This record gives sequence, C-alpha cells and structure tokens, in this order.
Amino acid sequence: MTREVIIDLLKNHGYTAFELSQRLNWATHKIENDLEHIRTTVRADPDFQLLINPAGCQLCGYQFSNAKIKAPTRCPECNKEKIKPPSFIIQKR
Repeated sequence: MTREVIIDLLKNHGYTAFELSQRLNWATHKIENDLEHIRTTVRADPDFQLLINPAGCQLCGYQFSNAKIKAPTRCPECNKEKIKPPSFIIQKR
C-alpha cells in the first residue's frame, strides 16, 4: 500500500525522500527503503521510468554522478556537509 501511494505521488511531481516523508508522515528511512523497491518495480514496467536527479553540493556545486537513493553525507570536493538530496520522479518512457 505505501509503495503504491509513493508511486502515485511521483507520477505527478518530483520529491526528495524527506519531502515524501513529510507529506506522508512516515520515517525518511522507510521512504528510502521503499524507493529502492520502487526502482526495481518501475524498471520492469515498459510504460514508466524512475528518474533520479542526483545529489549535489550546495556550496561548491559538485554534482554526484551516481543515482543513489540516499544522499551522501559529505562533498568529496569541499568536504562540507551542505548536500542537496536526490529527487525522484516517475515519467512515461
């Protein structure tokens, strides 16, 4: 049930895991776990795809190249902790 709700939300708008947790009043780690499963589910769907806008440093502008669900804790360039978390959206292929 919870994953279906997240999928429906992501089909209409892009969200970070924290924004989803605030909107649904669920723990962020639960949302991140569900997003891992949703990534697998959507990968098998021929009509939709999960797009991940990767995390980035808000201070130096470094863009992380990997599309991980969880945000890194530190920037490898400036070593600061001001990281913009990844955001997620489900779009038609």
